Amino acid sequence: MMKQIIYITSPNSHNIHVWKIDENLLPRPIQTINTIEQVQPMIIHPNKKKLYVGTRITPKIIIYHIEKNGILNQQGELLISGYSTHLNINKQGSCLYSTSYNNNSLDVIQLNNSGECTSILQILTGLSGCHSSNIEITNTRLWVPCLKEDSVRIYDINNLGTLNTRSLKMINIKTNSGPRHMVFHHSYRYAYIINEISSTVNVVKINKYTNCTPIITQTVNIIPDDNMNIKITKNNWASDIHITHDNCWLYCSERQTSIISYFKILQEGKKLQYAGSQATESQPRGFAIDDSGTYLTVAGQKSNFCSVYEIDKKIGALKHFFRFPVGIGPTWIKILNQ
Repeated sequence: MMKQIIYITSPNSHNIHVWKIDENLLPRPIQTINTIEQVQPMIIHPNKKKLYVGTRITPKIIIYHIEKNGILNQQGELLISGYSTHLNINKQGSCLYSTSYNNNSLDVIQLNNSGECTSILQILTGLSGCHSSNIEITNTRLWVPCLKEDSVRIYDINNLGTLNTRSLKMINIKTNSGPRHMVFHHSYRYAYIINEISSTVNVVKINKYTNCTPIITQTVNIIPDDNMNIKITKNNWASDIHITHDNCWLYCSERQTSIISYFKILQEGKKLQYAGSQATESQPRGFAIDDSGTYLTVAGQKSNFCSVYEIDKKIGALKHFFRFPVGIGPTWIKILNQ
């Protein structure tokens, strides 16, 4: 196992916790940052030297330098149009994208060669309940799930990283689904969208040879109907979705039932097959999978703990290793492999 640094934001206690996992799978805390703002989404720069954190009280991005040992040192901040719900960054590390669910807006932020936020290049408004921004494998289009619209907006990305609004395409999701987050299959033929309100996942087919609008080809339930060990509730509340780097397994978290469900990816991404569910930390708001696709770390928004699991690469099941305490209401996790 490679050494890992795990970053967790806990907005209710205004903390960023930094934990280190060594080669022997022994976790230890190495830093706790107390912040004035409620810190939420995070993204790591491709050069692994910067961590960007969105805040909730004052809408801004805080930039931290990542030292060799994983310790964070604040370097700067930038005010944005609305407090950030999700952050993403392009492969070149030249543009940061911030979606704001409450402000219905998306900011395109320019980064210099050192990874510092220099200016806001573009602000898109009127994206009702936009919850995340997702860059295609080709780095040419940005997908924005808009929860309140039950749609996913797709924009072409210009050379500077700004978005071409005239090229807008729309994927219409079933009414009262609530598209939230998503991931891409590395073949660039399929995408997977998690729906918060219906607790479902849409499989979307992408035609990489044409510029036509992608289409939904399959919808699967995150909450199993036949598993009596899982308490079924009337209100669905799905949250996060991640894919392993070998494109074999897809994982989804569901907050009402406090489970992580996993699906086998079949036919080179075309089909999802439900494989099982793992009871986990109470109200699993966010989770992350390490670069090797071996370990999954999940944050319990109500338990105030994180749990680390080993992924069985043959059957997708999660084997619990250990859990560790963090702040109050942890929401976001980012893993840095060293």
